[in-house]
Amino acid sequence: FRRGATSWDIALRPPSVGVSEQVPRVRLELQGDRIARIRRGQAEVPSLALPPEVLTSAGAVPGETYRPVRLAEVPRILRDAVLAAEDDRFYEHGGLDARALLRALWSNMRAGRVVEGGSTITQQLVKNRLLSPERTVLRKAQEAWLSTALEWRYSKDQILETYLNEIYLGHWGAGPVRGIGPAARVYFRKEPSQLTLGEAATLAGM
Repeated sequence: FRRGATSWDIALRPPSVGVSEQVPRVRLELQGDRIARIRRGQAEVPSLALPPEVLTSAGAVPGETYRPVRLAEVPRILRDAVLAAEDDRFYEHGGLDARALLRALWSNMRAGRVVEGGSTITQQLVKNRLLSPERTVLRKAQEAWLSTALEWRYSKDQILETYLNEIYLGHWGAGPVRGIGPAARVYFRKEPSQLTLGEAATLAGM
């Protein structure tokens, strides 16, 4: 597309792969911040459906919807909701939260089964991207060591930004939705900065 002061020119893709027919360009003529008229080639049309936004990037695995966002683009309400749900002492610990581990251990002992986890956001990030999902003592030891090393090397904001771009938030079509950027677009048709309190809480709960 090409954006001008009073219009947008958009080049559409052919209707299907391998089709060589010439697709007319579309022009959106503007009045202020509103669309005044739509032209497809030389003809004026009452409405137009654009192809859906591409949600994948070079950082995604095949079939995965992924487009990272910067922490500055994430509203405070969403950051606070995620921290409240996953790691409310994130900015206080050094990668491991002994208080959360003891609380989880006590809850699990009382219930007789695993009902609560004590992993920090840093530990979850390490587990998801660097380690296997198996539950063994060796894997937990590696997770603890790598989490501490990660906190030495990177700032809290860098770790939180990476986590928000890595978390799994369901499926869309044939692929998983990874990160709050694609999740906001898929589920609410919004950018993360446009989310309401309720929408932010919904993503944090997911």
